[in-house]
Amino acid sequence: GQWETETVFSIPVASKPPITAEGYPGVIMIECAPLEGVEDDLKRKYRVLDECSRLRELIKALPDKRHFVPSLLLFVWAAE
Repeated sequence: GQWETETVFSIPVASKPPITAEGYPGVIMIECAPLEGVEDDLKRKYRVLDECSRLRELIKALPDKRHFVPSLLLFVWAAE
């Protein structure tokens, strides 16, 4: 894989895509930081804002010429 931005790491589906091929993601997976154990409301809000910032950077990294809308899959880990 390769870093697209400071917060977005891209892993291609094909092990050796053609050199001239530009990738277009079909599924975007994000593992969200858990909120469990964070009791302070302000810290919880900042953690959520951090995740929103990551998603914004990821969307900005998508190529303009893509011909479909990618799906978004969020992983949120919780003990309950």
